[in-house]
Amino acid sequence: MRAHLRNGDRYERLADGFGVGVATVCRYVHEAVDLLADLARSLTAALRALAWTWRNFAVLDGTVVQRAATSPATTREANRAHAATRARGERGLAVLKTWNVFTRFRGCPRRVGTFARAVLTLEDAFHE
Repeated sequence: MRAHLRNGDRYERLADGFGVGVATVCRYVHEAVDLLADLARSLTAALRALAWTWRNFAVLDGTVVQRAATSPATTREANRAHAATRARGERGLAVLKTWNVFTRFRGCPRRVGTFARAVLTLEDAFHE
């Protein structure tokens, strides 16, 4: 599973490496991704956890959501705050990009979110 998500290995290569059929690899990948995605927090749960942490940010559909609103005194302070907020969102996207399955996603476009939740579940497990 990690070989496919981390390296973006094709099903044919995985099938050859594990000595099973391509259909078996496809089924195993789909089942494992679905199981891992089910372990991920829901958006509501993630936002609730975010609300109870200090100075965290979320990027929702390209929009940065800050937990505590501040009113900067100058444009320079506003730009600095915006850059700091944007950097955190970009860091989260950079973590997802290290999983090469997203470099050239070969699955159904409707399953990209499921794969992202599965990857984030693995990321959370590795960093605990």
